[in-house]
Amino acid sequence: MSATPLLSVVVCSYNGAAKLVPCLDALSSQRLPVDVLVVDDGSTDGTDALARSYGFSVIRHEQNKGISAARNTGLTHAASSVVAFCDDDCTPPPLWTEQLTAAWSDHPEATVLGGLVEVDHPITFTQRYLVFRNPLVPAEVALARNPTFLYRVIRQFRPPRLPSMTAFPVYSVVGANMSMHRARALEAGGFDENLVFGEGEEVSLCVAVREHFGELSVVVDPQVVLAHRFDASMLQTWRRSYDYGRGAGERWRKQSGWPSLPVVSPAAVIGTLVLAPFSWPVGLIAGLATLATPCTVWLSRTTKKFQLETMAYPFVAFVDDLVGLFGFVRGVRRKEGGLSRARRH
Repeated sequence: MSATPLLSVVVCSYNGAAKLVPCLDALSSQRLPVDVLVVDDGSTDGTDALARSYGFSVIRHEQNKGISAARNTGLTHAASSVVAFCDDDCTPPPLWTEQLTAAWSDHPEATVLGGLVEVDHPITFTQRYLVFRNPLVPAEVALARNPTFLYRVIRQFRPPRLPSMTAFPVYSVVGANMSMHRARALEAGGFDENLVFGEGEEVSLCVAVREHFGELSVVVDPQVVLAHRFDASMLQTWRRSYDYGRGAGERWRKQSGWPSLPVVSPAAVIGTLVLAPFSWPVGLIAGLATLATPCTVWLSRTTKKFQLETMAYPFVAFVDDLVGLFGFVRGVRRKEGGLSRARRH
């Protein structure tokens, strides 16, 4: 590793030994070598020993403290003034650190600089579905400007849009592929350790950074891309949706405002129920059309050929939304001061 790294990379992991190897292999093979720090958040599976076998620096929490605390540990102890975060189930391409360094050279005024996350080797049905409905996308900056309810609804019926192929301001970056100016991020308060997985740890930091340093301080460069190894199981996809929903519910219970809820599936159900008393066929068609609209738009924005399995995507998304809604209700109903969810990464 370089004695004076231009960039530090932090990998936070909790019992991640089974999935860390591709990530650590990729980080050790970067064309631009950088300092790598692995934060072992109380693992019991030898995560720390595995990371040390690569020659990387390791800091171990004796007890599991959660993703925000692990990131703060990495942010505080990283060797460079710019710190990048990579999830333990991501695989950075060989040019990732080089692209990050170039992006920071082009945008030294930024405090938080994120990238894009793609599905790594979409082989299974679940992974191909996530290509069309990737949950790890930056949140557009319009969300910081008190958008109308109609805007919030419409954005769920269309795929995320990149306003530029060069860096642009965003509301929030994706934690799996983000970097930040260490001193300025700490000045803004770092990560809120009162938030648990799914409560918007990255959003909270980005909001604080914009309040301190202005809207242009949080940007995404679409040239900085890494691959996320999504689980092949649809059950794991729904579990993640439930966790995100529960985090959104807990966040809304604390902060109120507009709840972060899916609207496509509820709109399909409501439309069907409203029209059904007059005509069941019309109600059913309206519901199916509502479900199919986002996937139709997603497909029209891609160059991929139509496949028969894409006809199932709206129904998978329907269940995905309902699971997220159940999680949201669970988060809203959790008693203040009650036992928190298991902290995981």
